[in-house]
Amino acid sequence: MGTRIQAIRRWWKHTPDPVRWVAYICLPLGALTLGLGVYGDGHGWWDHRGFLTNLMSSFTSLLFGVLTALFVLGGLGDAQNQARTSAAPLGGQSRGTAVRDRAHPRVQCRYRR
Repeated sequence: MGTRIQAIRRWWKHTPDPVRWVAYICLPLGALTLGLGVYGDGHGWWDHRGFLTNLMSSFTSLLFGVLTALFVLGGLGDAQNQARTSAAPLGGQSRGTAVRDRAHPRVQCRYRR
């Protein structure tokens, strides 16, 4: 458990500052709007305010959606990028270039006949 917390701290330390600021703003505001929505629903405040209900729920979804996009999808993109760079075949050439370079002489020989 301790190594997982250390890994999260290391990851957070290497996260760019603008992304961290978005998290510092979106997470508390998202929690606040979620709490306000639940409180208003419990007291019947949203009953006759259909447009405001939709606006508030959309804003809450936006705040949590931005965090999801930045961290979850950004992490998936980073993992895919690391997988590509660690599996680069033939001295840094991309797989498509390496396959084309190997296949190209055979294609030319076939047409020379």
